[in-house]
Amino acid sequence: MIPVAAIKPLLKYFDEIDRHCTAGLMNKRPHLETTITQIFCSLLDQEEQKQAALNYGSSVLVMPNY
Repeated sequence: MIPVAAIKPLLKYFDEIDRHCTAGLMNKRPHLETTITQIFCSLLDQEEQKQAALNYGSSVLVMPNY
């Protein structure tokens, strides 16, 4: 079960990934759905998050053990 305290940080984390993925939709020629899915999947990796310079990456999500 996900603790209530973890919900807000998780939402911020996925919002940052979503913001990065959907930026390609603002191009003159938008990315295809498969490209956006590929970007999303790759951004779940910590190394890819560092390269993309996400403001709120998975390193922020470290929660203490309960």
